[in-house]
Amino acid sequence: MSRWIIVATAVDAESAGVRTLADLECDEKEAAEELLDMVNTYEGGVSEVARREVFAFTERSYLVRISGHKSQAEHFIRMAELVSDTDRSPEETAASPEAGSPGSAPWFAPAPVADVEPLLPAGLEMVEPYGGGTGFRFKIRNVTIDGHDDVAFVRGGGSHEVRFDLLHDCSECGNAINQVIVGLAGEDRAQASVWNGKQRSGGELKVVNPGTSVAAAAEDNPGPAEWVNVSCDIVVPDEPGTYSIRARYSQAYQGRVMTAEGREVPQSESQDALGWWKVDRPDGPGPESTIGTIVVEP
Repeated sequence: MSRWIIVATAVDAESAGVRTLADLECDEKEAAEELLDMVNTYEGGVSEVARREVFAFTERSYLVRISGHKSQAEHFIRMAELVSDTDRSPEETAASPEAGSPGSAPWFAPAPVADVEPLLPAGLEMVEPYGGGTGFRFKIRNVTIDGHDDVAFVRGGGSHEVRFDLLHDCSECGNAINQVIVGLAGEDRAQASVWNGKQRSGGELKVVNPGTSVAAAAEDNPGPAEWVNVSCDIVVPDEPGTYSIRARYSQAYQGRVMTAEGREVPQSESQDALGWWKVDRPDGPGPESTIGTIVVEP
């Protein structure tokens, strides 16, 4: 018999944490059946559940979105097999051909981890609509975290590079200066601005508000909007949990253009732009604005 645990991790920076739902002595088939039972019954603090959406990353990992009449919660529910235990008896240790000498702590060599299914698979995009209009402000696709997929499992907090393709094509924005800002769900402010400009992304790098205290690099493509590649650093806390990376628009006087060309010129971060994180959205950008996830494991 193997030993398995099933855990739930809240997708909410304010209540981030890992909760053990089951600790089992059984074979893999029985553990998988218990996992599916948890996926279909776990309520995660939501009362009067009205809807349950289940997204499969792998056969051992699911994202469950639980909606009630007054609240909504998202949880990663996963199962894992015990592969090393330093508290094994000398007899158990000696019986294992991979183990060290009797009584010594066994050495754990992890197997290669399979790729995690991305949140935005190829061809899918996060879209920021234009409120009150028929078009959109921007689209995001091809998100990577530290050069890999848009879901990252890490040990401990710290800074991580988030990179993605961006198309800003807002014909209804008029002559406004727009930004795309990125941050973590549950925080009061965005962490970075990655694009600054007028209606359309692409074209030559320009300067808006020249000769003023809010002069800034910007894009204002006179032709059709073009996809551009931008990047920024996002910092997650040391506390274990699941941190949702989200994006939204702002309309401050300045922001940054974090394309390869933009990074070659000095640019300062606009605190005014970052302060738009909760403008017209008291809880900040919602799940529909998610572009990636960082899971800080215990």
